Amino acid sequence: MSILAVAASLGLTALPVLVWVHSKSNGEEPGQRVNQLTWIAALVLGAGAALGVLKVMSATVWIWMDFPSNEWLSSASYGASIGLTMYLSIWVALFRLAAAIHRWSFRLPAEHAASWRDKLLVEVCLLPAIVFGIAFVVVLGHAAATIGLPAWAVAPLVVAVFPLYQTFALPWLMYLRAPRLTSRNIAVIETWLENLRLERRLPSFHVRIQEGRIANAFATGGLGAHLVVIGGRLLERMSHSQLCAVLAHEVAHVVKRHVPRLVLPLTILGTWLHVLCVISFANPLFDREEPLFVAAGAALAGAFAGLFVVALPGFFMRRMEFQADRLAVEMLGDGELLVDALTKLAELNKQPLDARSWSHPTMQARIDAIRALAPNGAPS
Repeated sequence: MSILAVAASLGLTALPVLVWVHSKSNGEEPGQRVNQLTWIAALVLGAGAALGVLKVMSATVWIWMDFPSNEWLSSASYGASIGLTMYLSIWVALFRLAAAIHRWSFRLPAEHAASWRDKLLVEVCLLPAIVFGIAFVVVLGHAAATIGLPAWAVAPLVVAVFPLYQTFALPWLMYLRAPRLTSRNIAVIETWLENLRLERRLPSFHVRIQEGRIANAFATGGLGAHLVVIGGRLLERMSHSQLCAVLAHEVAHVVKRHVPRLVLPLTILGTWLHVLCVISFANPLFDREEPLFVAAGAALAGAFAGLFVVALPGFFMRRMEFQADRLAVEMLGDGELLVDALTKLAELNKQPLDARSWSHPTMQARIDAIRALAPNGAPS
């Protein structure tokens, strides 16, 4: 019952903060500090729920499951059950629950105005990927063990498949049938992008709208075309020139191949370091099976994840933002267009220009760097 005790303690610690925020909220976007505090409390409550799911799964599915006698089939079944447990505990209980609790605390609507059909499509695509992916990891680990390698040594190589899947495959599944810009009577933006594509001999771009209150945009690559997704709130609040500047920045990321250059090598390195540190330092605490040690092990594993899986890629992502801004200025021919878009973006997200982020430089730093360039993107 020790894990359940830790789960209950985490929930009781976070719940008063969330209830207090809910009582003070009026359905408007929160300030930065209150937003961060609420996210921490929501994640703590989600972590408690995740520990509870782990305990339930270990006491039910893991005990009742009859693994095949064949060692290879047994490894695959064992990995699939781990994948199912990870899906329920990490994706559903931790991240999805934390996001729902965060919205509830501020009385906010869902960020993505997706239908139940679209939401179900995401889960149908994600659940098999996690289950079969982890099964493959375990089988590969078993194969490594038969030739004298430690089983965990191969995990980072395969775990890297999930960010790639989420970055390159899942957005296409989620947004390929999403509304186009023509549905908002702003086909002029698509015309501008098509002219830019022809001028620079770029592959095709599919521009889609992410309905909801998201004030952001992102781009990802593909085999024959690239995908650019724009938050519906940007379309509602930004001018045509600001939208073109946002698109230019996202196109620059694609042209510079930032995503594949960042995701694969850093995911492998960060995950490998994370696995190594968890095995060396966190697992001995979990083996004690006492509430204090289980909580300390979870905190240590989370700290390692933040350091190697979040902070390490974030260091390189900041540099890539400056590179994308520089190319965007060259495409636009006027740095002030991008400055105007960045200022508006900060305003829509209710962030000061000097707000720090783990993955992006401050808006003010980006604006200063842009203004240090000549109109064609060359140093002034």
